[in-house]
Amino acid sequence: MTTVLRKLLLIFISCFSVVITAKDLSSSSQQYFPSYKQHGRVSVRNIVNPGIGYDHGYTTVETFVAPNPTNRTLIPFADLRGHVFNDGRMAANAGIGFRKSQGCMVYGINAYYDYRQTTKMHYNQVGIGAEALGLMYDFRINGYLPVGRKITNPYNAEFYGFAGHNMLLSQDYQCAMKGFSAEIGLHAGKTKFLEFYAAAGPYYFTEQAGPNFWGGKLRLACKFQDYFTIELSNSYDHYFRNRFQCEFTFNLPYGGDEETNTKSNCDQPRMLASRMIQPIERQEIIVGGHKKQNNIAIDPTTNDPFYFVFVDNTSHSNGTYESPYPTLTLAQDNSKIGDIIYVYPGDGTTTGMDSGITLKNNQRFWGSGNSHVLQTPQGNIVIPAQSSTMPNITSLTSFTVTLDSINDVSGFRISDSYDHSIFGSAAKNISISDCTLNHSGSIIAADQIHLIYNDATGAAFLNNLTFTNSAGDDIFINSTATNMTTTISNSTFQNTTVYPIDCSFANQANVSVTNNLVENTTNGYRLNFSGPATLLISDNNINGITSPSSRPIDIATNFNDISVTIENNNIQDNTCGGVHFVFDNTSTTQININKNTITNNNSGPLGTQGSAIVINLNNSNAGDCNFNLTNNIITDNASNALYFTQGDFNDFQFKATNNTITDNGSGGFIFGMGSDTFNLTAENNVISGGGDNGIVTTGGILIDNATLTINNNQITDNLGGMSFGHSGTDLSMSINNNNISNNNGTAIALYPDIGVENLITNITNNTINNNQNSNGNAASGIDLEQFINFTGTIENNTLSSSLHSSPDLYVGSTQSTPTACLELSGNSSENGYTIVNNTGTFNLAPCDVDSVNIGTIAQFGTITPVQSCPDAEAC
Repeated sequence: MTTVLRKLLLIFISCFSVVITAKDLSSSSQQYFPSYKQHGRVSVRNIVNPGIGYDHGYTTVETFVAPNPTNRTLIPFADLRGHVFNDGRMAANAGIGFRKSQGCMVYGINAYYDYRQTTKMHYNQVGIGAEALGLMYDFRINGYLPVGRKITNPYNAEFYGFAGHNMLLSQDYQCAMKGFSAEIGLHAGKTKFLEFYAAAGPYYFTEQAGPNFWGGKLRLACKFQDYFTIELSNSYDHYFRNRFQCEFTFNLPYGGDEETNTKSNCDQPRMLASRMIQPIERQEIIVGGHKKQNNIAIDPTTNDPFYFVFVDNTSHSNGTYESPYPTLTLAQDNSKIGDIIYVYPGDGTTTGMDSGITLKNNQRFWGSGNSHVLQTPQGNIVIPAQSSTMPNITSLTSFTVTLDSINDVSGFRISDSYDHSIFGSAAKNISISDCTLNHSGSIIAADQIHLIYNDATGAAFLNNLTFTNSAGDDIFINSTATNMTTTISNSTFQNTTVYPIDCSFANQANVSVTNNLVENTTNGYRLNFSGPATLLISDNNINGITSPSSRPIDIATNFNDISVTIENNNIQDNTCGGVHFVFDNTSTTQININKNTITNNNSGPLGTQGSAIVINLNNSNAGDCNFNLTNNIITDNASNALYFTQGDFNDFQFKATNNTITDNGSGGFIFGMGSDTFNLTAENNVISGGGDNGIVTTGGILIDNATLTINNNQITDNLGGMSFGHSGTDLSMSINNNNISNNNGTAIALYPDIGVENLITNITNNTINNNQNSNGNAASGIDLEQFINFTGTIENNTLSSSLHSSPDLYVGSTQSTPTACLELSGNSSENGYTIVNNTGTFNLAPCDVDSVNIGTIAQFGTITPVQSCPDAEAC
């Protein structure tokens, strides 16, 4: 755009020069001068590029109204203008004035009210102008005076620097500027179609809270008869610099045209009359200025300036920015509650930094090697890092940093501390971030961060920390606070001797452990809850845990309500298992385990306790549990993918969807606990290559009311498919559209120790193929035994290539006088079906059962054909 405008300017100047040097302009000007209809006109203008005091071009609609000047020496006029900037902001002008012809001159005065909308506020101003317009030369001067509020509130506050004990903020202000503009214009001449005009002059704008500047502006205009005008202008001042603009105007005149005033004593009365209706030239957009101002940062909680105490071990003075204290001890002794102790790395050693520091309440203890955020009335202000390295601190005899109840510690390297690196015995609201803690407590096996909470409320925000070579826990938190919030995030734990995270919460707790890396530590996370809790563990990478008896994530609770979400974690290459829960005396448990990768974890000496996920119920009645297992990858672990051990739930709701469970040393989903109500839904899972059955409820447990919904799963290459050995009052099985193949055992088996009182099955559209039972005793396809009352539908299944000594389907019970009604249709079997009735009643549907199934149906005992089940209407 700029290149095009420059070319246009060169063409414009060339034409202008030709016209003003022509010999016959004066003689032709009256002949060709336009009509006077322009004393009433509507104009549409577009201005390209920013101008003086504004940063966008704009479009204008203007109306100018005045009497016909040909019969008058004095005319009033009104001028209304509306503007829309390219960014959608608005502006407007409303003006009135008078023009009077005298001799061959026109004199005028005008007054305007101006309005402008900006991103920060709305501006208003009044303007006055005076002009003297001649046949060849014009002179005009305009003044501008903003009214009402002229200066915005400060904005864009940012860190500027330090001075003394204070922090300075740089803030922006926007303001409407008063000033004036003036110019001298030259009517260069006129042809039949074109009229040229040139003008130039100075301007000056100022504002007490803003800048002040002088500038100059040149403009060249060419008018095409009554209708089109093109103008090029350029202004320059030291504040806005160069502002080059191009303006296009379309005029639509609607006034009348009358004879020239014969009373005029000027020899060019038509030209003089045209001067009375020419546009008012002025700065129509309120000039907006901008300035920066430095102010001392204020603490919004006290309305006093933030007070900084500076430390640099290469200095030797009084704690100001210009002359920091040389030791932490001086900073400790000469600071007060609420101060910010700001430490520079100095010479990079722990000289003057090796005696530790005891903080007072509400103090911030900050290192200069990273950025920090302060809340001010102007918003959150970021203090950028003031050095390329963090200060090194330690304590040779005790704790390195001793906390009060409310403190913020950030930006330090703490190494080889004699005792805890950071210690708080009466913590309340603690934030620790951007620190590196190494080898602390090596002599007395102390924790790196050790926090004790015993107030009504507590908060621990631990972020972006690096722990290495700890002799104790990396993070230890013991809370008896009534309500505790804990966040541990974006941290790295390496070579920890005990636990990277070891937390106990006696009351209400909200805990978040996210985006951490744990590698080559002795143990994993240990989290104990004795009150209602919400726990989120997400986006962690845990690998290389060496203890054979410690899981990467170990959660224990003995209170009523807990909600746990474990998602997007990568848990791999650990010596013992994955995720372990211990529940005591819980009444409501919500567990969501989603999108995790748990792979290549060994079981150590614990057998099933080393499974990828273990739920351990230590009490006989664990209340209600809602468990969701979704989109996980659980592979190559030494034991089960999911294992529930001992105890009972009142109401157990389990849903597993879209999980990939492959090549684990034992089973897929193993349930060894009882429940009054047991709802199991497994859909769209892949369970293959396991050393046990894909889905198991172990024998000897009691589940009174069980509903099993198992659909669209692929259960292949396991020791067995599905085995349900529990007993209870009611069992409803809906097993549909699964591929259960190549397992070394029965595909679907029910043979509880005591028997299921009421069994309802719907087994349809499954592919059960090539399952080989190594012991040769039980059926290798579908085996339903030990029921007392049975109603079932088994249809449209494909059963093939099983061990030839066993049928593909076996249904029968040795319970005392069982009753059964089985609807068998649409199935295809290579090894046939065996239906057994020993001492009870057994109905088999439909009447043509042999013809609607492929394969031989062997019937033992009294089997009564019926039309359908459970109606049992005789054939």
